[in-house]
Parts: sequence; C-alpha cells; structure tokens
Amino acid sequence: MRRLALAVSMGCAALWVGHAEASSLTVMPSAATIGAFGLEITVGSTCSGPDLLILGSADSPAQGSYQGCQEVSASDLAVSGPGAVFVAGTRVVVGNGFSVQGGAPFEIRLDSLLATGFAWIDDPSPIAEEVYNARFYVRSDDLSLAGADEISHFVAYSSSGAVEFRLVLEPDSGGPGHVFTLEARENGGTYSSTAPGQEIPLAAGWNKVEVEWSNGLGDGRLEISINDGPFSGLSSLTNDASLIESIEWGAVDGTLTTTSGTVQLDGFDSWR
Repeated sequence: MRRLALAVSMGCAALWVGHAEASSLTVMPSAATIGAFGLEITVGSTCSGPDLLILGSADSPAQGSYQGCQEVSASDLAVSGPGAVFVAGTRVVVGNGFSVQGGAPFEIRLDSLLATGFAWIDDPSPIAEEVYNARFYVRSDDLSLAGADEISHFVAYSSSGAVEFRLVLEPDSGGPGHVFTLEARENGGTYSSTAPGQEIPLAAGWNKVEVEWSNGLGDGRLEISINDGPFSGLSSLTNDASLIESIEWGAVDGTLTTTSGTVQLDGFDSWR
C-alpha cells in the first residue's frame, strides 16, 4: 500500500516519508489534531535566497534554516540534532532518502515571499493510480475570500501535468463561510463540475475532509465527505484514461483579487 502522511504544525509542517517514522517527528503544542499549518495568502515578505534550493547528500545532516524563494527540494538528506527549517515561496518537495532522525524538530514554512500569492505542499507519492484516497483537515475561518475569488485547494495531476481533479475553495453565496466545488477531468479533456447550488459547505472551525477518486468507464467518481458526513460530489464519470501521479495541497492557484488571510491545514494522509 502506498501511503504518505504529513503531520503539520502552526506556520510549519513536519513530514515523514522514506525512513522517517511518526515517532521521530515533533509538532507544535498548538496542534488541533496532529498540528496546524498556517498558509499566508498575501504577499509581504522578502527573500534573499536562490529561487530553487536543491539539497542532497552533501548537505546531510541538515541543521538550521534553509530558504528557497520559490522552492526547496531535498533528497538523500537526514535532518538531525537541533533540527532544520525549510522556507519556500511556493512549495517544498522531499524525495527518496529524506528522513528526520532521533526526534529532531523539522519545520516547513510556506510563505509567498517574492514569488506569488500561492503556496502548497506536494504529495509526489502516487504512481499511475487508478484509485486515490486522501484525508486532511482545513480551517478557513481566518480567510477573507470574497466576490468571484477562488482558490484551488487540492489538485491532482497526471504524468503529463493535466489536472485530473481539483477541490476549489469559494465564498459561500448563501452567507458567511466557504464552500468546496469539485471538478474532474473526463476522457477527451472535458471537465465535469459541481452544479450551482450543490456546493459543499465547510463548517466553522476545523473540518475533516475525506476525498475518494477513481477512474472508470461511466462509473468513475470524485466525492468528498466533510466531518464524517455522507460522501457526495461527482459520479458516473467516463475517465478511465485518467491516472493520478501527484497532488498539490494548499493554495495552488486561483483568483485573489480581494482575498487575504490564512488557511490552516493539518493531518494529511493519502493512500490507494
């Protein structure tokens, strides 16, 4: 079984992949379930590092602060001792041979810096998946998302880079708060999406989100459950040509004309 899990803490993320174990990670005491990750949507920081910082075996063990204005990529590297902090403008990618050892603290901080108003965490673990499942927590109470603005919050890609499905965070037209709309790619490149008025609302506070996607010939589906409620979304999809190769989670892209604030993320887990 392929599985990737992220334990996330306020303003940062702790990940385990490869040889790292859950017991070797620490999270901040402000954890809601496993932790809370503050993703700032607005631009306001400066960056003096390289756009792309690539870390490898020559940098192991990793200790201290590492910054990439756009991206930090790390593989064949161990975080140990006093720990390490990765700061990136858009994303952090951890590959084979990455580990967090001996309970060393490890943080990921995503900040828009001089890059864009968007930032996200990658899940590169899927490999030509016909079925993809994920579970995570999101809190959008501190996000001001208005008008026609929207944020692509959870996006799945094929090996060609095509968007196979996405969960879009939008303002609730019926009142305060936010809703998810779903989009799924079908054969030929057309997309099915949530019908107007059938958007899936988020509650105040932390929301447990479960995602189930599968391809099929007339029976493919993309459905989500909020806070252990019933699954709903898109079904009867003809998407048997679709395969999932990677996931991005956070604020991947969208329209931020009037948007500001923070989206908090937590406890990501994915499996086939």
